Amino acid sequence: MPSLEPHLLNDLSLQQQVQTIYSLTEADTEAGPFVSTSDLKDWSRVDLSDDDTLIGALQTAAVKYVENVTKLRMLRTTLTVRYNLVPTWDSLSLPFGPFYYGSASDLTVTYTDSDGAAQTFAAENYVVPASGTLIPRLALKQNKQWPSLADQDGAIVVTYKAGIGVSSPITGIEVEPLKLAVKMLVAHWYEHREAVDPVKMQIVPHGVDRILAQYQTQRAF
Repeated sequence: MPSLEPHLLNDLSLQQQVQTIYSLTEADTEAGPFVSTSDLKDWSRVDLSDDDTLIGALQTAAVKYVENVTKLRMLRTTLTVRYNLVPTWDSLSLPFGPFYYGSASDLTVTYTDSDGAAQTFAAENYVVPASGTLIPRLALKQNKQWPSLADQDGAIVVTYKAGIGVSSPITGIEVEPLKLAVKMLVAHWYEHREAVDPVKMQIVPHGVDRILAQYQTQRAF
């Protein structure tokens, strides 16, 4: 299992292939929706219910677009990150925010040691990010170090909760611009069913990316 050196993060090919750094799965995502169907229909000026299923599918795609651009999850979910590279400094980046922490069970760190045995990395070794942290990092406490790991992909696994949430949203995050971006995308894709509008020749309204730019922040990956 190779080491993750800081200078590698500036390598373009590595940035373009983040799957070499980690693999990601998610589970227990709250039902949502992030934006109500009625709000989407009002914004898109749709009165009939015939296309409700289509509008719901467009929202799923729009939310995914927003999440991939901002690296923020809209709906609360449990993410499991299997790292393929070992950090050589005192913190480990988590790929999506905002971090949610309601109890100790919301964050676990496990690993496969150099003997091939499954182990738990105790919470006394690291600092838990504050709930609502947009760019969460798992930082080692003073005088602590990462364990010796097996030479295999996914030897260290972090499972944590992330997402603004709908039923009990994280406070302090400006949500309305994100919802506006989703509504703009849904309306645009609803109106233009083809991949590119033949007149305007654009896939995503420029206003959407302008809105999302304010949520984009520098992260390791």
